[in-house]
This record gives sequence, structure tokens and C-alpha cells, in this order.
Amino acid sequence: MPKLTKKSIEELSRILNVIPKEELDMYWGMYANDCFWRCVAYLNGAGTSEEAAATYALNYWSSELGSSVAAHAFLDSNGAGMWSDAAIAYVKANSIGHSIHRLDVDRLSVYMDNSISIGGAWHDVIFEISTTNDEGVDVWIFFDPQNGKRYTIPVSELLNGACKTIW
Repeated sequence: MPKLTKKSIEELSRILNVIPKEELDMYWGMYANDCFWRCVAYLNGAGTSEEAAATYALNYWSSELGSSVAAHAFLDSNGAGMWSDAAIAYVKANSIGHSIHRLDVDRLSVYMDNSISIGGAWHDVIFEISTTNDEGVDVWIFFDPQNGKRYTIPVSELLNGACKTIW
């Protein structure tokens, strides 16, 4: 294996595009649609970072496709999104034991009112508690590991088909 030197790195930087750290920090997720995997990483104590989510997604797809090379290619071209049935099976098989819900953010005022763009209508979050707010409205509180925020959503909005339980 050839030795990597400062000169060879400088030569590579002339040939390849180098993304400055400031620009790199603006990107969300190593793989598109990684909200399910961010929930999984968070619930397993690995945090909410894109790296943690990518690790879980890569491990899953490596197992499903037989190699990490095939998994990387699949994730790069298709993203890390999971069909509901596959997500349910994964959660049950791995005994995560918390409630991941898939929300239709295009139908929920808390996302629309705050101009939160997720990149698709359905988005996975973690259910934390149901309660009644100060105005006497029944609400559910969710944690969104992708942006690190908690949202209080009226149950009435969730009952109109805007919420699917993954587990």
C-alpha cells in the first residue's frame, strides 16, 4: 500500500472537489430519508447524529443484501427510508420497546406552522407522552430525533389519518 503524504493529499485536493467543513455541516443525513434510523439510534442510546443513523441503516441493509458494498450502493441510490412493514418487523425483532410513529407532516399544523421541511410527507418520530395541555386539549408529545425538537400535537389532528404506529 502506498504511503499517504501531505504532498499526495494536496495533489488529490487539486483533482477532487473538497467540500469545506462549513458547507458540509449544512447537509442533513448521510443517506436520504434517515428519520426511522435516527429514531432507532436514539432509542438504542447512540444519539441522533447522521453517523449513528447511517450505522444502523448500513448494518441492516448489509444483512439484507449480503454485503456492505451492496448496502452502500443501495443506500446511496435509494436512501435509508423504510417501508412500514419492514420498519415494524425491524422494531419487533430488535426489541426496541418504544413507540415510533410515522407522521404525515403535511397534515400537521405544528410542522406546517413552523415551515419545517422534512423532504417527504411521512416522517418518523418518537412518541413520549399523552397529556392534556393548559387549554384542556388532549395532546401527544413527540420527540423528533432528526431535528432534536419536541412537538406537542393535538390528538384531534392525529386521528384524521396523519399518524401510523410503527411500534
